[in-house]
Amino acid sequence: MVDTALALALAALTWGTMGLDEDCPCPARPLAVALALAQTLPLAFRRVAPVPVLVLLGLVTGIHGASTVSDPTVFFGALVALYTAVSLSDRRTSVVLGAVTAVAVGLSVLASGDTPFATVALNYVVFGTAWILGDSVRTHRAYAAELEDRAASAERRRQEDANRAAAEERVRMARELHDVVAHHVSLIAVQSEAAQVLLPKDPGRAAEAVEAIATTARQALTELRRLLGALREDGDGPASVSPQPGDLAIGSLVDSVRDAGVPVSLTVRGNLRPLPDAVAVSAYRIVQESLTNVVKHAGPATAAVVVDYGADELVLEVTDDGRGRPGDGTGHGLVGMRERVTLLGGQLRAGPRREGGFGVEARLPLS
Repeated sequence: MVDTALALALAALTWGTMGLDEDCPCPARPLAVALALAQTLPLAFRRVAPVPVLVLLGLVTGIHGASTVSDPTVFFGALVALYTAVSLSDRRTSVVLGAVTAVAVGLSVLASGDTPFATVALNYVVFGTAWILGDSVRTHRAYAAELEDRAASAERRRQEDANRAAAEERVRMARELHDVVAHHVSLIAVQSEAAQVLLPKDPGRAAEAVEAIATTARQALTELRRLLGALREDGDGPASVSPQPGDLAIGSLVDSVRDAGVPVSLTVRGNLRPLPDAVAVSAYRIVQESLTNVVKHAGPATAAVVVDYGADELVLEVTDDGRGRPGDGTGHGLVGMRERVTLLGGQLRAGPRREGGFGVEARLPLS
């Protein structure tokens, strides 16, 4: 709509400056009308086909200059077309258009014969100004588009980083919830079955089993509250949660499994010393998941836990002499153990033992 209005306005202006009075020769009148329309109306399509419109108006302007029709606005349409084509083209095309325009202006000067130098200079200044304005607009648009692309790319990277961090946090929390819930629920299930069997025969021992169930449930609730507290943290400061269980809590972990009726031995070797938090937490969870699997899958069995404080690594071994774990050993618990060990740059081996039962060995670097 804007381009159409511009074309009509220039057509009216050109019509009014052509001097089409009663003294105008009749043969010149149709030519003047045609030139007025041909050098202005195509501007209605200057944004749709900028280069073709520029070429067309350049030819019409040349024809007009060679005719006998007088018109001081002969260059207006060509100037607008040149500005539009340069502003909407890439850098290479705009340079080519400028060079072609300069050559065309020179050829028109040569064709017109003796043209005053001032007129030649004015033509180059006018068309040069149109080219410079168009190129400035093109440069500004390209710069703005580049800024928008950079901003969009930065936003995409930020969103990808946020999604990745959220996914990693979900995996971490899922692993923690699995370790807590699976372990304590398995112990509660075993203790409940024991209480049910003992209740008719030995109410005292059945009561001990029920008390063990209550203790295990309280421990599970404590750890679940800790995890939920961590989820509620807004990230503006250190998490106000209790310390996660480390190497010193393995003894109480073994005791809880013993209370469930599974004989477990604990052997600690090497130079006992404080462990890095990440190693301590992973060590606890690995032993916890391994003993949970013993309770769930081994059946009547005994288990052995070995904690070896080496110079450069902490070695954990959990073995049992039960019927072993069904399947290929790729359940959520073992997957979680492998993820923990991999994050620390360690090694994990888990599978059936030659002498029967199942074994887990984890090597966690201390540096």
